[in-house]
Amino acid sequence: SKLKNFKLPLAKHYGYIFIGGLLFFLFSSFRDKVEPHWIYFAVIPLILFSFLIISEEKILQKKITIGLSVIIFLIFGFRIIAMLPLDTSLEFHKEGKAFYSQLEELSQDKNVVFVNSYQKASKYQFYTKKNAYSSNNYFYRKNQYDLWDYTSFHNQSALVFSEYSSPKFEVLNKADSDEINYLEVDHFPVLKDLNASLVSLQKITNNQAYLEFSIHNPYRYDLDFSDTDMPLVMSISLYKNGERVGDGIIKELNTETIKAGEIKIIKGRFATSTVLDGSHEYGINIKPEGLYFIRISDLKKVTPN
Repeated sequence: SKLKNFKLPLAKHYGYIFIGGLLFFLFSSFRDKVEPHWIYFAVIPLILFSFLIISEEKILQKKITIGLSVIIFLIFGFRIIAMLPLDTSLEFHKEGKAFYSQLEELSQDKNVVFVNSYQKASKYQFYTKKNAYSSNNYFYRKNQYDLWDYTSFHNQSALVFSEYSSPKFEVLNKADSDEINYLEVDHFPVLKDLNASLVSLQKITNNQAYLEFSIHNPYRYDLDFSDTDMPLVMSISLYKNGERVGDGIIKELNTETIKAGEIKIIKGRFATSTVLDGSHEYGINIKPEGLYFIRISDLKKVTPN
């Protein structure tokens, strides 16, 4: 029939997309870190392929309808159980309402920021009904907090929580989990949407170089590198085969301020323990002093002059 003539090539295409997606994921796993949920995009052609097959089989349709009904019931059941205050070992209950209420009390109505933890930021919002933000540094993958607008947090007082130890952080014994570090910040800066690009490198020695890079400040506020409370610090990271192999603080910056909306060329100098042999990609980072670096550029290969 015309319907079958239409479905057969379409089913083949869905099959090719599904297999191609899995092969792409397989080859990607050899060159970089991957996450299992990245293959979810291959489920879409699989579902469409299955629909074309099932639409011709009435008996199979009944069995799948029953099976899906049971699965949906179990999913909703487990989701409801996860939200109940039960004594279970579920991930959702490892840090529950007692913990986030403790953080809320400690914050005293300040903004709450978690370092590298969209999970904690989301659970804090769930339990306290208050806003929270995840500040992601260059150790962490991007998530929804890199997409959402949190400029309302800028220059406001905040309590920053981190699982990483740091000299300026204090230690809090959590109510139902391990210790967590925290730092009270009077003027927390939001910097995630800054965009930098390395322009050139000029070697001084095998481990030192002058650099020039552009930086775009898309925000409606100026950035002040000379702020006495939390001055901004910039660094450069060296990568080889996707792995970070060296870092250097950028010193002698030829600017103190980047105006709102401004694109500026900045010059400076850095030193690193890694030999600058022309085989590296480079990333530009920024942080408020005392906090953690976030990368604000794509990786770029530049050969030192």
